[in-house]
Amino acid sequence: MIIGKWNGEWGEITNKDGNTVKNYKHMIYRDGHWCGNKARETHVHLECGWSDQIISVTESSTCTYVFKFSTLLACIL
Repeated sequence: MIIGKWNGEWGEITNKDGNTVKNYKHMIYRDGHWCGNKARETHVHLECGWSDQIISVTESSTCTYVFKFSTLLACIL
């Protein structure tokens, strides 16, 4: 089962000036296998940590998954 494909899409946040900018700690995977009437989608939130590991996985809505992933690389973002 494919839960999404990453095409370089990042999440967005609003900075202190009110401008929308890319959030390089939020990766968005779209166009996964069909699930009912929509394609699966996955959001990966990167968190600073000493090792690469999945912290948690939830299904925020039907066929939309949220992964929290720990990695040392997120510490410099």
